[in-house]
Amino acid sequence: MQIITTFFSAAARSNAAVFPELSTADLEYHQGGIQARLDGYDDFYIKPDRNTHRVIHLLGIDSPGLTAAPAIARYVADMISLANGR
Repeated sequence: MQIITTFFSAAARSNAAVFPELSTADLEYHQGGIQARLDGYDDFYIKPDRNTHRVIHLLGIDSPGLTAAPAIARYVADMISLANGR
């Protein structure tokens, strides 16, 4: 279990520039890897960044993500069009 704790700490540190609020408490061991889970969000999280309109976050897209990919792409394209006033 120590190796997982060490890995979580390293993952949180290496991602701090992109995800400054990410902590080891946000990470959970999941099957063969690590998956960050957002409290209060059971499914996809697709939102624009709070600090810049040039970034859209897509999180929590796991097993149904491949099936939903075309719809997600249309949704994000619509978000970009609205942000650009189109």
